Amino acid sequence: AEAGPPHDAQLHNSRGEYYLNDVGDLEQAALAYAQATQLAPDWSVPWYNLGLARKYQGRWDESLRCNLRAAELDPEDDAAWWNAGIAATALGDWKAARRAWEAVG
Repeated sequence: AEAGPPHDAQLHNSRGEYYLNDVGDLEQAALAYAQATQLAPDWSVPWYNLGLARKYQGRWDESLRCNLRAAELDPEDDAAWWNAGIAATALGDWKAARRAWEAVG
């Protein structure tokens, strides 16, 4: 069976979800997700979550970068493509926006 992401990466991702959903602290959530991406750079979940936190902060460049990374790692992740499309549109990056919107159909 394929091994999942390292336990410490999962803990940081869970901590991010706690800060995002229970505390409402976007910056602490983003820091936790960023730690998870460093520990498990090929795991799409924390990249998506970091992109989501940055979207809520209006930090479109980071949101786009993180969501594209998540979508690259998991091309079936419509939510990552969707958020990438939102971020690219906000930035006026029409090439990236077109790619993202085409991916979600």
